[in-house]
Amino acid sequence: GRRASQRLLTKSPIPRTSQRELLKRPGMICLEHRVTLPYPRAKVEEVLCSREGTERVIRLSPIAVEFAEKKGAGDDHKGSVYKYYFVEAVPVCCGLLTSRVRVDVEQTFDSSQHRLIYHSSASNGLVKVEKIRRIDEDPDDPEKRQTIVTETVDIAVSCCCLVGTVREEATKSHTAHMERFHELFSPQDDPAK
Repeated sequence: GRRASQRLLTKSPIPRTSQRELLKRPGMICLEHRVTLPYPRAKVEEVLCSREGTERVIRLSPIAVEFAEKKGAGDDHKGSVYKYYFVEAVPVCCGLLTSRVRVDVEQTFDSSQHRLIYHSSASNGLVKVEKIRRIDEDPDDPEKRQTIVTETVDIAVSCCCLVGTVREEATKSHTAHMERFHELFSPQDDPAK
C-alpha cells in the first residue's frame, strides 16, 4: 500500500557506523547503498546475480563502456567463479577528460546466503574493490513481492594521489548504478500484473 510505495521512493544512502569505519586507513573507501525492488527475490537474483545477467548489470553503470568474459585455462563456465573484465571511462581533471580503466573481476554467487561476492582490480592493482550484494526479502512484505538489495563496497587505493578522485567518482557512480537496477526488469516481471 502507501507505506510500500513511500519506501520505494526512499533513495538515501545508508549511514555507516560499523567497526570497519573505526579501522579505516588512508586509502580505504567504504560505501553502502540500498534499493528496494518490487519483484520477488528469485527474480532479482536471476537478473542481478546470474552469469547471464552480469553484462547487462555492468553496462547499466554510467561509466562502463566495454565488457568481455575472460576465457582462460580451467575456465569451463561450470565453476562457481565467474571471471570477466570491463572498461570504465572515468572522468579526470574536473571532468574535462576521461581515462579508460580496465577492471578485472572475479565474482561468485552463494545462493544459500543470497549473496554475490565481487573482487576486482584496476589500474594494475592500484585500486582493488570487494563488493557484497545482499538480496533480502522485504520483512515488511508478507506476500514476498519486494526485495531489498544492499551493496557494501570496500575500495583500497594504494596511490594516495588517486584517493580523492576514486572516492568522488565511486560514490556518484555506485549510487547512480544501483538506482537504475529497476531498468533491468521488464513489465512481465512484475508479480502485481
